[in-house]
Amino acid sequence: MDIQKLIEIGFSENQAKVYVMLFQKPGRSAGEISKELSLDRSFVYSIIDSLTKKGFIYSSPIKNKKVFYPENPNKIIEDIKEKETKAENLVSELLKINKEEKLSTNIEIYEGKQALKKYISELINAKYFLTLGGGGNLNLFNILKYEHPHYFKQIKKIKLSGKIICSENNKQFWKTNLKGSLIEIRSLEGAGKENSITIFNGKILLSSETESPNIIIINNPDHAHALRHYFNYLWKISKK
Repeated sequence: MDIQKLIEIGFSENQAKVYVMLFQKPGRSAGEISKELSLDRSFVYSIIDSLTKKGFIYSSPIKNKKVFYPENPNKIIEDIKEKETKAENLVSELLKINKEEKLSTNIEIYEGKQALKKYISELINAKYFLTLGGGGNLNLFNILKYEHPHYFKQIKKIKLSGKIICSENNKQFWKTNLKGSLIEIRSLEGAGKENSITIFNGKILLSSETESPNIIIINNPDHAHALRHYFNYLWKISKK
């Protein structure tokens, strides 16, 4: 099993290794886990303690030796739901702090993987968008390899509409993944860079989907409106 999936939902690398190992070889002592994973025994005790407190594993005494077993994996879902409830309560408290003063800026900058998640989130919350640039080598989907199938399904479910001008090389990728959606795809020479421009809801979103991705959101309806005219011209000369 790819432990990266566990890391993505909050496990540390060593927690994930111990957890998966106990599914593969349940009933192992701390010493056996230490030897199997080539980890210091005192460190293993610390990992076991953290997983036990989270309710992901439990112990049992067998022949004067404490051995460990994994709890039902549904506990992962329960843990996530519990965190979600706590997060919702926290968000409510934070919003109360600024309910009299609306938080708004003209320019927002995001970096790293969270920048790409913000990019997708903004698109999903838009009713209609225009994008120039198809993602170059599509690094966006390498970074979000576990999340992007869900995003494509959601785009179709909410009936998001829009237009994408991409490179000829990427056209088939977009057509395949967005088949059944309300999004139109065309190609244009020179549109295969890692940078893209997206226009929606009076905003302009500049995206760089390199190894160190970042996005810049410009909240300016006038600029967004002006860029729509340029996009519409490029759409007319692009290939279906």
